Amino acid sequence: MIVTLIYFKIPFEFEISNKDLTCPAREFLSLIFKVMHALGWWHEQQRGDRDEHVKVWPDRCYWSRPMFDLNFGKIGWQNQGSPYDTASVMHYSTDACASYASQHTITKPDGSPLVLSKGSSLSKQDIWQINQIYNCGMATTQAPTTQSTKPPVGGKFISF
Repeated sequence: MIVTLIYFKIPFEFEISNKDLTCPAREFLSLIFKVMHALGWWHEQQRGDRDEHVKVWPDRCYWSRPMFDLNFGKIGWQNQGSPYDTASVMHYSTDACASYASQHTITKPDGSPLVLSKGSSLSKQDIWQINQIYNCGMATTQAPTTQSTKPPVGGKFISF
């Protein structure tokens, strides 16, 4: 089965993307990523506080500077007070657009390799942020600190 997605990249431009769902596991994270954009999320590495958690290397990327800035440039967005999330489905891989495999575009602030903890779905922080923005009835206003996706007792929230 082929699913056609249309999403906006920048104002007045859009991309049509055909996703082959004959092997859903392969495309699942890509689809979740697009849904998060549709819900209003930017990339985790674009957070205003990202320099406290990661270092981004524009000179190691083969993209044009405008394309790099669109995907890596820091922006102000509501993270609802949640910590920087290396498990977020919205975090680019450390070698995204890398010109050379040995030189990652995202590292720890000191330049050493960063290991992402991304799983096969939304992170607990992703889910918590969605619930905070869309008021999905979470019982707590405090950001989670673990990667569990179980709802709070008596609470209900979006879960994958």
